[in-house]
Amino acid sequence: MHTPLHVSLLGLGLTTLASAQFGAGSTYFPGAEPEGVVLADFDGDGDLDLAATTDAPDKVSILTNTGGGTFTGPIQVFLGNGTSPQDLVAGDVDGDGDMDLIVALKNVNAIQVITNVGGAFVPGATTSVAGDEPRHLAIGDIDGDGDLDVVTSNRKTDNLSILRNTGGAFALSATVPGGAEPRKVVLADFDGDGDRDLAVSAHDERTIRILSNNGGGTFTSQASLFVGAQLRPDGLAAGDMDGDGDQDLIAAVSGNTAAQMFVSVFVNQGGGSWGVPLHFPSGGMNPDDVEVADLNGDGLLDAAVSNQDSNTVASLAGLGGGVLGAPSLVGTGTRPGDVELGDLDGNGSPDLAVADRDSNDVMVFLNQNAGGGIGTSYCGPANLNSSGLSAVISAVGSTSVAANNVRLDAAQMPSGEFGYFVNSMTQGFVMPPGSQGNLCLGGSIGRHTANVMNTGAAGEFSLQLNLTMVPTPGGMVAVGAGETWNWQAWFRDGASSNFTDGISILFQ
Repeated sequence: MHTPLHVSLLGLGLTTLASAQFGAGSTYFPGAEPEGVVLADFDGDGDLDLAATTDAPDKVSILTNTGGGTFTGPIQVFLGNGTSPQDLVAGDVDGDGDMDLIVALKNVNAIQVITNVGGAFVPGATTSVAGDEPRHLAIGDIDGDGDLDVVTSNRKTDNLSILRNTGGAFALSATVPGGAEPRKVVLADFDGDGDRDLAVSAHDERTIRILSNNGGGTFTSQASLFVGAQLRPDGLAAGDMDGDGDQDLIAAVSGNTAAQMFVSVFVNQGGGSWGVPLHFPSGGMNPDDVEVADLNGDGLLDAAVSNQDSNTVASLAGLGGGVLGAPSLVGTGTRPGDVELGDLDGNGSPDLAVADRDSNDVMVFLNQNAGGGIGTSYCGPANLNSSGLSAVISAVGSTSVAANNVRLDAAQMPSGEFGYFVNSMTQGFVMPPGSQGNLCLGGSIGRHTANVMNTGAAGEFSLQLNLTMVPTPGGMVAVGAGETWNWQAWFRDGASSNFTDGISILFQ
């Protein structure tokens, strides 16, 4: 048995590349005690709407995106009294081109399809799952026939139910062991053979179980990943966290103390082999659900996790190699649970929705990162610094001068050092006296010394530029359309100093 690795990232609230920048949350009230939330384009207008399961009475509430990430409604679809709807997923179940819903009904041990008929939602028949307390769902084509199937995790009977699509409805195909008290279940191709395998967080046995798809939707146990002797997994997501082309696993993990609240990454090493879990602080108590997406536009997958007992959601940036940065927190309602990520305002970056069960609301946080990375890297890789890495600079936002939206991010620097960004309209290449790195700027060099920052535990810092006031030796100037500007980050490195590589941005 491998020993789990706790990666310590001391300090919270740092201005770093690790932080996706979310605006103030907007609060919506779909009904009492929302459990599940899902994002999908239900009305076919090109933007993502929101659906949530709520209680008393048991129903699904659908909020319509009116554009720009604001919502109206809800449209309410009533389910049977006492059915206790939990998780829900969206997909075109009946093949008519619009998005339907599937809901887990905990108290009647069934799922139910809600069919989208041109924007009207029609509850369908229920299908038994042959297990007790189905709470979580995964959706995908597991048998290779081109339509969407469903898997449920059944908490009381410790099993998973495989339900195949029969043309807009579902039929139970099989049940398979899910471990002790299975929680979140995900579908992904973990073994690279082209079909969807299963992973489930087995909460009470402290493992993540992986089941390989044999082809045609039957499953065989492939691996059991130990989380830790005092740790229990809950939320679970899949994604390529180390950039090697295969699917890794990310879990929300809780222990007995505040120091044992983690987002944990299991790196898929191929051939059925998995690395030891890498544990990163979640920034709060009782992490519940976790999802992954590129939140900060740097091309790497980041994580978002709800901390139920702290009433926060944390975002942790992917730094490469399966490593996550320090948590950046947003405050939520009471007892946040299900988290969903998707571009709600159409600016190209994933936004955040979270169900707050005990305050009876869903909160939406819009991502302030507009689109992905901009600029062209040059002069790299930088000379190694004392962290053993080459420091890097990147930029996100817009090349439009009128938009005035550029954020510079510096990463892979030594922790606990100070530094700042430097700029010039001319490139160069020289190692200044007393430095271990190369200055890749020439001519008139401006220094952003009004924004001296600490690299923090993660070895990173960021700066949102004001393009109307860029420092130069002659004073502040405005960037003009058609101009090319170059930036680096300078930082202390022990008794010496060092630099990132450079980034060049042509403005329009």
